[in-house]
Amino acid sequence: MRKYKVNIVSLSKKVNEVLTHQNEMIQVVRDGRYRPFIILLRLNYKGKNYTFALPLRSNIGKAPIETYFPLPNRKVTKDNRKHGLHYIKMIPIDSKFFSKYFIGNSVEERYLISYIEKHLDIIIKESQLYLKNYEKGKRYKYCIDIDDIIKVLNL
Repeated sequence: MRKYKVNIVSLSKKVNEVLTHQNEMIQVVRDGRYRPFIILLRLNYKGKNYTFALPLRSNIGKAPIETYFPLPNRKVTKDNRKHGLHYIKMIPIDSKFFSKYFIGNSVEERYLISYIEKHLDIIIKESQLYLKNYEKGKRYKYCIDIDDIIKVLNL
């Protein structure tokens, strides 16, 4: 098994400004705080490699299991909701849109990072499968428009 280092960043406000027409785009700033994303490099989409940002989400609703990677629930995860990396909200991105994100050093945060690192091969495999299915026309409710983002951001 390959050893990966998990890179958690936020995305700049400019992403939301450029993609205002994307109804399903996750807001990079929520409740005055930047949202954390995990960055996966070199996922293939339509024969080309892109960097994709996967959002960490604390309250995923009744989403099909193949649309997210489950993580241990957080204190803010509500009943009947799940904490995870949400594939339908991952976006192709360029490093010029990255911002630093301070994850902290609590036991909970260190555990989350090590849990993601331990399962990163699975996360990459499932992310790539999601993209292959997306290419073939399988779209889930509330998924973002990957092709539009690639076009608008000139990736």
